[in-house]
Amino acid sequence: MKINSKISIDNITFKEIQILLTLHQHPFGTFEELAEITHIPKTTVYEIIQKIKPVFWVAAIPNLANLGLTTYDVFSEVNSLVNLTFLEKIGQKHPYIYYYARIYGKITGIYFQFRAPLELGKNLELLFRELKSQNKIKNFTMLHFPHQFLITPFNLTLWNPENFTWKFNWKNWFQIAEFHKDPQKEYQKQPSFPAYDVKSWIQRRDIALLNKLITNARCPNTKLREELNNQGFQISDSIISRRRKKLELEAIYGYKVQIDPHLFDVVNTVLIWGYGPEKFLKSITIRLENHPIPFYSVFNIEKFTIYWYLHLPTHQLSDLLHILQENLYELHFMYVDYPKSNVFSLDPDAFDEKKHDWKKSSEFVIYDLLKKVED
Repeated sequence: MKINSKISIDNITFKEIQILLTLHQHPFGTFEELAEITHIPKTTVYEIIQKIKPVFWVAAIPNLANLGLTTYDVFSEVNSLVNLTFLEKIGQKHPYIYYYARIYGKITGIYFQFRAPLELGKNLELLFRELKSQNKIKNFTMLHFPHQFLITPFNLTLWNPENFTWKFNWKNWFQIAEFHKDPQKEYQKQPSFPAYDVKSWIQRRDIALLNKLITNARCPNTKLREELNNQGFQISDSIISRRRKKLELEAIYGYKVQIDPHLFDVVNTVLIWGYGPEKFLKSITIRLENHPIPFYSVFNIEKFTIYWYLHLPTHQLSDLLHILQENLYELHFMYVDYPKSNVFSLDPDAFDEKKHDWKKSSEFVIYDLLKKVED
């Protein structure tokens, strides 16, 4: 979802910050509830919500394991603008694409994130091997994280609007006293196996509804019905209500309050990945769970591999990189071209309702795809 901000952090008012902070704690709060909590008149709350809509939204986090999906990250190295454009077409057309952006650093090219069936890993690798054989890419690296990603939102309580700085220190954060606990015992991954077999009942219209909740979970059912009808899914308010509850129970992991990072002019988007001691990587997870950083980040580990996608100011980046460099075996750092990045919803057409499963043939995810891109 692309956001075009009309407000920035340097002209946001104290009342608007109050509402944003309250929405963080009460993402589904009504105008009346928000007015009561903040002691701001209901009409003013409504006006503020309308103003901050371009930079704020509540998003459902899909439970990928229950949906029969997992995450694959691919860093592709590209050496020409023509090939870069070709790779972007791959991102636009791939049925399981979630995110792609240009990256700059040791690897300069395109970063892809896919939400795909577990069995599709081999076909994804075959796709990029085929692209390499066609000289569309120089090389690629593929990572797989079977567990749910840990997401931290922006925390405006630690933002100082007077001098545009964050009340946060990486060195202090890495020295939190609770760290005397044994990370091996404290850290427990979210299960990668499904608690519910969502594929046995989900339909294409449910996937379309889930997409709407991922984009804007505060959207009322009446508006959801209108938007789904426009997509060709005829569905009533009562059915939406029932299916929404079922999705929330079995297909949604939770909700996150997102603030567009463009609101903060000094924020950069970076991606860090590499390899390090398992104990150290687990310790970062414990800190993020118990003492979330105030910056939007997406974090995951798998054994000795670390992945960390962050929006943060340049001056906050230096200390983090120094600490990671001292503790990791191998560190890769990339600048992500976030303003021109692309986020995609789940593709309802990638699900076969008759077979109750996602499509994963090589024809569907490789050869048909390449034909579409080359046409």
